[in-house]
Amino acid sequence: MVVMVEQEKMRNADFVQMDETYFTKTKEYFPKWKLPHEEIVVFGCIDSAGRVYAKIVPKCRKEHIFPIIFEVCALDATIYTDSAAMYKGLSKLGYKHHSVNHSSMEFSRYENGVCITTNRIEGYWGWLKVRLAKFRGVKWDNLDVHIAESVWRYNHRQDDIYKLLLKEFRARPLS
Repeated sequence: MVVMVEQEKMRNADFVQMDETYFTKTKEYFPKWKLPHEEIVVFGCIDSAGRVYAKIVPKCRKEHIFPIIFEVCALDATIYTDSAAMYKGLSKLGYKHHSVNHSSMEFSRYENGVCITTNRIEGYWGWLKVRLAKFRGVKWDNLDVHIAESVWRYNHRQDDIYKLLLKEFRARPLS
């Protein structure tokens, strides 16, 4: 499944929303400043066509996030993010960067008739977490596989998944 997602990964996207989410080893919600040290960061983006790409990153820092941005986005892409400090500098690299400030309760705004928001990627995070909750917890060692499967299912939500999997298994049998 991970191979299939990497093959179908979006490239040269023009309009992209980006965000990160966190998975912890606890069932309780903790505010970010009280999170336990055991957490996994997942960075993701969604393009204007609704195609998602998500990947586990070691830390939520520029050195881990920017290589994914370079790989996924076109050089002059329009990128919508929250106001996290790690996204600063995208404009200097040639991207059209717009952000919303969640800490001041700003989740969308209009600029010159264009909606600046991260609601689509936030919606995907909600869908992913509800989907994973159905398993009543997953092993951290397998989280990347669950995320890859969820990305693939989300990207093919309008398709006949049975036919797609059958085609894939014929091309690459399980042995």
